[in-house]
Amino acid sequence: MIESKVIIRKAKPEDVESILEITAEAFKNYTIYHLLEKRYGVKFGGKPWYEWKKRELKKFCDSFLNRIYIAELDGKIVGYMTYYLDRERKMGEVGNNAVAPQYQRRGIATKLLRKVLETFREEGMEYAYVGTLENDAPARRLYEKVGFKELCRSIHYSMKL
Repeated sequence: MIESKVIIRKAKPEDVESILEITAEAFKNYTIYHLLEKRYGVKFGGKPWYEWKKRELKKFCDSFLNRIYIAELDGKIVGYMTYYLDRERKMGEVGNNAVAPQYQRRGIATKLLRKVLETFREEGMEYAYVGTLENDAPARRLYEKVGFKELCRSIHYSMKL
């Protein structure tokens, strides 16, 4: 099984470009940036949706590289998962995460998520939180599989001015 060959480790500066590439491959249809571009048929700010999503992840990497786990298979980065720690509320939050499309549905995201949840426990967190879009069925299956329960749904609106 491929999952047993996957190594989960902390991110390093040289991993950032792979994180950004996987983001551009895996987030299509699962990010507000892409949904807005799809609805309006324009590239906001003259850039495609994935450039905005990559920019968001790059900022996180620049500030919180120590809060990213990497999934590596045979020396190749195949996925990642970011997280936040709110020590005051004792809540860990799963952030952006993705597995390269050609490696999806092989248990890699589950292995990453279990590592993040283990880290939450080690860091003294008492609760875990994650948010995703309603249309992101793969993410919803992942989160429910490890024990997350739906809290509420959120609605995003947009309009052309």
